[in-house]
Amino acid sequence: MNDVQRRVRNYARALLLAVTTTSLLALPLLFYYLPFWSGKVCYASSDHHLYFEPFAKLIGETMRKGRLLLWNPYVHLGMPQVGLTAISLFYPPNILFALLPYSAAMAGLMAFHQFVAGLGMARLSASLGARWPAAIVAGVVAGYCGYMFALSANYSLVASIAWLPLAVWSYWRLSRAETTAARSAWCVVSSLLTALTITAGRPELFVPALLILAFVCLMLLFSLRGKGLADAERAFAWFSSIAAIAGLLLAMPMLLPAFEWQSVSPRAEGLPAAHVFIWSANWYNFLTMV
Repeated sequence: MNDVQRRVRNYARALLLAVTTTSLLALPLLFYYLPFWSGKVCYASSDHHLYFEPFAKLIGETMRKGRLLLWNPYVHLGMPQVGLTAISLFYPPNILFALLPYSAAMAGLMAFHQFVAGLGMARLSASLGARWPAAIVAGVVAGYCGYMFALSANYSLVASIAWLPLAVWSYWRLSRAETTAARSAWCVVSSLLTALTITAGRPELFVPALLILAFVCLMLLFSLRGKGLADAERAFAWFSSIAAIAGLLLAMPMLLPAFEWQSVSPRAEGLPAAHVFIWSANWYNFLTMV
């Protein structure tokens, strides 16, 4: 089989994987969330009504007026909304709160992140050598698992982990790129996915996710060294470092106000560190995902 035939076959498999996975994820999700989008069903829980919904509606109203809600005068006698990461002003999908009613926007975010997680896991599995039926199963399991469905009352937990498979895949592709143009393109993709993982807003998830990405990059470096590809190893070390730094810089509009608020406001400290892992059982669910 010559190179042209091999490339055609690989493109055909990639297209089949994408179309099949997209259909198996998108159609059931559309059916499941349709009652929320039609207005027949709405989200109702203490977390929604006491936390996410008031913030989301206020942020959405402000966005529709063409500005960002940097300061919230209605909570704690005033607080920096820009420093709140759980529903970040700088996470692009949150623009749905400006376009749709609250429950419809929340359903859209849930469906979108389940789709992203599933498609990313399918693509990552295929790149690591799984045959396309196994990759599709991996994607469907990732998109439909209990973690993705059961956390609607705290959607940013779902959002923070949804990007990890795609981020790992992008760094893997970066390590396999052979030209400067290809490395530059995948560097941009990796930096954007790194930034999205962070700006989704949950430190208890994006911090371990970043540690996983760092571990993946080290393993990829060792794999290139084991093959004797010194030039590829140096190039990957350079471009992956640029991607990680660029991703952090893109997330700084969210991180810097949060750090500043944390340092000057006692009410921003939240739970003591010793209690965080007891309270946030979702962190353990994240480990089962990994």
